[in-house]
Amino acid sequence: MPRRALRSSPTKDATDLTDEQWAAIAPLVATPSPNGGRPTDSARRAIVNALRSNHRTARQWRMRPNDGPPMRSVRSSFAPWNRDGTVIAINAPLRNPARHALMEIEK
Repeated sequence: MPRRALRSSPTKDATDLTDEQWAAIAPLVATPSPNGGRPTDSARRAIVNALRSNHRTARQWRMRPNDGPPMRSVRSSFAPWNRDGTVIAINAPLRNPARHALMEIEK
């Protein structure tokens, strides 16, 4: 397995995004809704980290640790991202470099 890239700031979860990963997916999630609405108080990166952690560990929404954004903010972001395909679009830029790194190791 490839070694995990170092992060610029310490994090608690192994599923948290590195700076390179965030740069690849930030345009997908950081844009405001064209329909307007109230902006969230939580950082988009923290919301994506919470979604990835929740997916990876398969824990229930209410069982998430308290050091991240509120559950309501995470779920309210997940619902539209799931409907419009953003969740699937986030995976491609994260998955492809990992696959290429694994292929290089196997050679």
